[in-house]
Amino acid sequence: MLCPFDEVQFVYELNLKNFKQKDVGFNFSCPLCHEGKSPHKTRAWILLSSPKYDHNTFICHNCLPEGISIRKFISLVDISVFERYKILEKKQYIDDIQSGKIFNKKPGFNSYNRKLENIPKHIFRLNSKTFVPCNAVPEAVQYCKSRKIDEKHINELYFCPRTDLAYGNMIIFPLRYDNDKVYGFQGRSIKGKRFSTFMPNDDYKVYNLFNVDRTSNVYVFESIIDSYVINNSISMLGADLSKPVRKILEKPVFVFDNDRTGEEKTLKYINAGERCFIWPNGITAKDFGELTEKGIENIKLRKLIKSNIFSGLQGEIEIKLKLTKSKSSFRRLNYAV
Repeated sequence: MLCPFDEVQFVYELNLKNFKQKDVGFNFSCPLCHEGKSPHKTRAWILLSSPKYDHNTFICHNCLPEGISIRKFISLVDISVFERYKILEKKQYIDDIQSGKIFNKKPGFNSYNRKLENIPKHIFRLNSKTFVPCNAVPEAVQYCKSRKIDEKHINELYFCPRTDLAYGNMIIFPLRYDNDKVYGFQGRSIKGKRFSTFMPNDDYKVYNLFNVDRTSNVYVFESIIDSYVINNSISMLGADLSKPVRKILEKPVFVFDNDRTGEEKTLKYINAGERCFIWPNGITAKDFGELTEKGIENIKLRKLIKSNIFSGLQGEIEIKLKLTKSKSSFRRLNYAV
């Protein structure tokens, strides 16, 4: 189905490197993985028509061969252009409602089933001109230290100083497969609370997956920074683990935030037969990152986690007791761990 407005006009505003117009669409160097460093390495395409892809699809033969919508591509490349895109998109949507038109959604690009393989399909290296070591940027180091991220982890992170990218002015948490080879990354702003995730391998949407012992307890957090408190931990870069990742973890322990949503998710997972950490009453912190910022040592936090793992009927009773208590009647105390 054709786009309800001419979104191709925004392609010309992106200032794409080595940009050429072809019969099937546009060819250029990929601004996402930055593999196209010369006119001979233009691996990225916007296909206006193709028997294999939907109308107006961005693909990169290096990092995104399965393709994403042109809308998603614009949002990742240039925020200002995407804001103008959304304005026109909203105007068209309102016009369509008023005129009685109905547009069907495009089929999802990840609607088909994919099995987890031994390695991700799309592995690349971060371009050194776009991503600099985090420890070389004082402002980024200051933020990491304010979040009590230790030097070992700071040395493994990057920073994107470019303001024209969706992940500009963000600390970059690389999803490593092997040393400098990555299969995606998540950016987190050092001012405010913005996130941007580049993930061409949806089945692997997990931080630190290839550095844990999957046969032992693997602690599954919501936040990357929270996961630093204990060894053999990963973090979900979404609402849940993908089914293929869940299948390869033999002994996961799910650690959700200390709020109503986290408690409800804990109950859901315990009812599904999983093991979960349940926050003891009296802790005021929302998550482990906040406890770390308060100066509580990781060794004490690890002890806290390991001594409050529940499952089955006992876990169901514990979490239901927390859920049935009114938030206004909770007696919050300073928890000495």
